[in-house]
Amino acid sequence: MPAETYDVIVLGGGPAGLATALEVAERGLRVGLLERESVTGGMAGSFDVSGTRVDFGSHRLHPVTPAPVLARLSALLDNDLQTRTRRGRLRLGDRWVAFPLKPADLARSMPRTWLLRVVRDTALSPVRARGTHPATSYAESLRAGLGPTAYDTLYAPYAE
Repeated sequence: MPAETYDVIVLGGGPAGLATALEVAERGLRVGLLERESVTGGMAGSFDVSGTRVDFGSHRLHPVTPAPVLARLSALLDNDLQTRTRRGRLRLGDRWVAFPLKPADLARSMPRTWLLRVVRDTALSPVRARGTHPATSYAESLRAGLGPTAYDTLYAPYAE
């Protein structure tokens, strides 16, 4: 039996790989998709634990996802695309706070010294911006925009 031939081979059946394979196929090219797991979906996949669906990773779309992308996903997923109110929480130090962040929740939940440092960082932001070079990394950009206190508390632990 002859081996199958493809114009394009896509490595990985996560969201990016699946979208790439679909785009290539819609252009009329022969596409092969290689996925090491037994199912596709990558970190956007789910699995069962004692009859309960559990996510590998986040399945959320950012609120500013472009309308054409949402329309495409809706057409592809139909009833499997669910809309839910976002009620996330983050663990900051020894406290839980709402995510997306809400100033009133932060004011209630976080230590006053932390809040004062965030206010100081915000006030000094224009001064910090004047004396810096363009950010060379995403982390550097976030630190410059948020200030060191918010960055070190909110993003650095996840980046590490």
